[in-house]
Amino acid sequence: MKCIIMAGGLGERLRPLTATTPKALLEVGGRTVLDRLLERLVEAGIKDVTLATGYLGEQIEAFAGGGQAWGLSVDYVRQDAPMGTAGA
Repeated sequence: MKCIIMAGGLGERLRPLTATTPKALLEVGGRTVLDRLLERLVEAGIKDVTLATGYLGEQIEAFAGGGQAWGLSVDYVRQDAPMGTAGA
C-alpha cells in the first residue's frame, strides 16, 4: 500500500512558528510531526510514501530523504506554486 502526505502548505495559522520551518517539521514533545507520522505509517504496514511538498519543501526533503531512517521508500511531488489539496 502507498500513502501520500500533503506537506506543502504555508502553515499560516501557526505563524510565527512556520516563518522559517515547514509545519511538518515543527516539534511536538521533542519530535517532528513528520517523524511521528512516518513512524505510525510503518506500524500500519505502509512501505511507500509520497510527500507532496511546496513551501520550504527542501527542508522536508533534507529531513526525510529516501525514508531509510524509517524503513520506508519516500519520494516527492514538488509544487512550485500552491495548488490546494486537489493539486497534489
